[in-house]
Amino acid sequence: MRAFAQTIRFNLFGAVARRVAISLLLAMPLAACGNSDEQAVKSLKEQVQRATGQKDYRKVLDLSQQGMTLALKTMGDKAPDTLYFAQGVSEAYKNLRNYRSAISAMRKELEMRAAAGQPEKKLQPRRTLLIQMAEENGDKMTATEQALIVARGIEMGPGKDAQPVYQFPTTYPPDLIAKKLRAMCKWRSTWTRPAR
Repeated sequence: MRAFAQTIRFNLFGAVARRVAISLLLAMPLAACGNSDEQAVKSLKEQVQRATGQKDYRKVLDLSQQGMTLALKTMGDKAPDTLYFAQGVSEAYKNLRNYRSAISAMRKELEMRAAAGQPEKKLQPRRTLLIQMAEENGDKMTATEQALIVARGIEMGPGKDAQPVYQFPTTYPPDLIAKKLRAMCKWRSTWTRPAR
């Protein structure tokens, strides 16, 4: 009786062990397929970083487009790597001075980032850059559309002060220039000439 119980126990353990082993063997190739795509995405990301450091923006553009396609297929449109490649495409177009393509790529990037759930406060610097590029290149519709999104994001409404979205860069705002001039005038009035 005891030998019979041991045999059943070993057979039961052996059957479970065989099933686990077969499952692991079948799962390994499937895991390797997904892993190789993820490794390819990581490799493309490193290549983009190297090309950006070398300021080879054509290569950055090609690698970012390849990486975005692969990341969309592998990880989906909300994954951080996909968003990284989307930003790479828009930055490459901007650095190549292809502003029309940069504007459309940046719009797509911002749509993807918003769909991924990133808060508007985090998106606002990119939107401001898009507004600046759109205004400087005559795309009033994009500039207006993005300004409205920013206004909604900062909860603009009746009775609230307007927030400047984009202003042309200046060295000093006028009030700082006036303060600096006043300080210089005070300093000069206290300064005395040496006697001759």
